[in-house]
Amino acid sequence: MRPSDDDLDEEIRAHLELAVRERVEAGEDERSARRSARREFGNLTLTRDTMRSVWRPQWVDGVEALGRDLRFAVRSLLRAKGLAVTVIVTLALGIGANAAIFSVVSGVLLRPLVNRDEDRIVYIRQSGAAANAANLTFSVPEVSDLRSRVKAIGEFGEFSVVEFTMTGLGVEPRTVIAGVVSGPFFDVMGLRPLYGRLLDASDDGPKAAGAAVLTYRFWMTALHGDPSVVGIIYSTIFTRRIALPRALGDFPAVLLNCYTKDRKVNAVVPDETAGASAVTRYLLEHGHRRIAFINGEPWMDASGDRLKGYRHVLAKAGIAFDPAIVRNGDWLPLSGYQWTSDLLTGERPPSAIFCANDLMAIGALEATRELKLRVPEDVSVMGYDDQELARYTHPPLSTLVLPNYEMGRRAAQLLIEITVRGKSVSPMEIKIHGPLVERASVGPAIL
Repeated sequence: MRPSDDDLDEEIRAHLELAVRERVEAGEDERSARRSARREFGNLTLTRDTMRSVWRPQWVDGVEALGRDLRFAVRSLLRAKGLAVTVIVTLALGIGANAAIFSVVSGVLLRPLVNRDEDRIVYIRQSGAAANAANLTFSVPEVSDLRSRVKAIGEFGEFSVVEFTMTGLGVEPRTVIAGVVSGPFFDVMGLRPLYGRLLDASDDGPKAAGAAVLTYRFWMTALHGDPSVVGIIYSTIFTRRIALPRALGDFPAVLLNCYTKDRKVNAVVPDETAGASAVTRYLLEHGHRRIAFINGEPWMDASGDRLKGYRHVLAKAGIAFDPAIVRNGDWLPLSGYQWTSDLLTGERPPSAIFCANDLMAIGALEATRELKLRVPEDVSVMGYDDQELARYTHPPLSTLVLPNYEMGRRAAQLLIEITVRGKSVSPMEIKIHGPLVERASVGPAIL
């Protein structure tokens, strides 16, 4: 027969009471006996889940874990309506968070051309009922007439479509649809070139040399992405070692948030060791000597480097590394909540908790509230990443910026130096260190 959750809880309670009774009978006081029994038993939630998994399919546990996460999130949001609005907006924006690191890179190199002042652009067309045409081209005299008569428009940019057959380029003849434009067209549209230049007024007139502007699609399909035109920034979601894709082998390239084993390709990565060192040093400066660390998944580069920075600063301060107050989480609020509860109910609770990202720190703040501990008066909590919602927690979360913007800017700058300006650059790995953001979740240690 499959036991209910109440039966499991009752069995765990009975086991703990029996262990407490045995220790009391052996001479321990009840409070010390209860603390020792709880510590020896281990994490209650994990034990309950393990017992439950014996009696039912694993997928049921997954569904229940999802339910717990949702309840935790809803409960946290209902307690602070302002935070709830902020979290909802942040989640909406966070769907594209993995692309945030490209904000500068795409604006400089990769993003398709965009209009400047598009709200001031007017599209003029004419139709002809007799010809049953909704969009007829303008003749040269008509355009000249518009230029001379319409004073409310600062400049005109003409555009019409033409079809022709292209031969050469090592392929069969192909039909190409192109736009014929006047010199001021690109300036009127507020467009910028990815590489080279656009047409201007000097390209107008019967004596002007022939010139063409290629679209990205045409460059890739017809010219096979000729590497002499532009380089590539190759990025990953999280920092890791990669094998460079074969297609990039002959291209000028800069790696963003990743690196190769031989370090022979220019790379821009976050300085995670320096970041964790700065956070740990900041907590030491506030008098904290027992600093717990809730890290991310240990197989990730970021987790290893942040642990390295934490240990390095403790060693320099003459504080022995204590593995008993280091936990491996999974970057999500629930793991921060569970490990904070475990740490703060232990025999020697820490005075400060350094979480390896802001989401786990938010879970840590929730755990302190349930334990009726004040932040930062009773315990300090520090995050990492400086996500948007960190400023709207209660209290606002002190954290360290993960320098996505600066990394993208440096990668774009380096690629421009190599491809556009022809600068010879020896392969290097540039590490970017983000600044520390002081808010209200860290206070002086209680001595």
